[in-house]
Amino acid sequence: MRSGKYAHRITFERRSTEQDESGQLIDEWTEFAERMAQVEPLGGSETFLRSGEFSDVTYNIRVRYDVVTASVNTFDRIVLNEKPLNIQSVLNPMTRSGEIEYLCQQSNRQSSV
Repeated sequence: MRSGKYAHRITFERRSTEQDESGQLIDEWTEFAERMAQVEPLGGSETFLRSGEFSDVTYNIRVRYDVVTASVNTFDRIVLNEKPLNIQSVLNPMTRSGEIEYLCQQSNRQSSV
């Protein structure tokens, strides 16, 4: 496995629920790992509605397989260039190739003015 193909630093985040001073439950994302990854944009789409513009970009992200990357699931997310990506599926979780893949989606919404 060549290390040069892992050119992007990504962060794995897991949702946690905390309670604030007033007793309200607050969902927060907590970083639990950083890895170097190969990032491949697969495609995107845009939709225009009265309420605004929606765009989606799909990525295939590959990292080296280890105990931490094997524990990542669709309830977690990946942050790439400060943008959160929702994990749609985990491919090859029991891989022997030394890599694990995540199919991710970045969704953006821009309101109409």
